Amino acid sequence: MKLIATHVKDSILKQIDARIGKGSPGDLGHYATRSAFVRAAIDHLLETDASASTIRQRERVQPVATHASA
Repeated sequence: MKLIATHVKDSILKQIDARIGKGSPGDLGHYATRSAFVRAAIDHLLETDASASTIRQRERVQPVATHASA
């Protein structure tokens, strides 16, 4: 992994800190550290964006209806 650094507003940091250590390790939504929370948030954003891109691609492709001529 590579280290990155960023600045966040105090209000956002308080919201992150409120979620750290909740639940038990292995539970969905359990974050042991701020880093774990940020990694999960980035993963979620990238997955959501990839899913939206796939959906947009599917919407562009229009099925061609074939009708049997009598």
